[in-house]
Amino acid sequence: MGRRRLATLLVMFTLSSPASALAASHRDCRDAHVRPKRSNTHAIAASTLCLINSMRRAHGLPVLRSSRILESIAIGQTHDMLLGHYFGDNSLSGLSPFARVLASRYGRGGRRRGLLVAQNIAWATGREATPANIVRLWMQSPPHRAILLTKRLRSIGVGVEVGSPEGRRTSFAGVYTVELAAP
Repeated sequence: MGRRRLATLLVMFTLSSPASALAASHRDCRDAHVRPKRSNTHAIAASTLCLINSMRRAHGLPVLRSSRILESIAIGQTHDMLLGHYFGDNSLSGLSPFARVLASRYGRGGRRRGLLVAQNIAWATGREATPANIVRLWMQSPPHRAILLTKRLRSIGVGVEVGSPEGRRTSFAGVYTVELAAP
């Protein structure tokens, strides 16, 4: 059985979701049931975004816009976790998700006022490493679900890499990071 881990930065209120919305989104999002490989991480990230936006639409929320800046931050965090053999919100250099976004062009050079930042991370192996399963796990976890369904968040970056943060060689393991923000 594959292993899964979840972590969160922001804990907020919980919203309910019809189970059928997640099932319907799987049909609408290409590659939702594909396991990560080095050759398909961009497709896996796109499918993850599609699934998250399907959940948001099902709850009457606006879809998240893809941000290259947030994507770069998400990919960097995912890479840090693999490189450093750890699973956590902060980077190897100790920067929090908020600090990384604040320091980026998205954070407009350090203006804190009104900036909202959230992050979800997950990793899994085997059949559990698909975008459909990762988003399902987030939606079943109240704090992760609250992040994905926060109305004020408008932009997202998705980072996916193949591997295990434990440093073990594992076939079809995937590490996921989503960085969400609103200026």
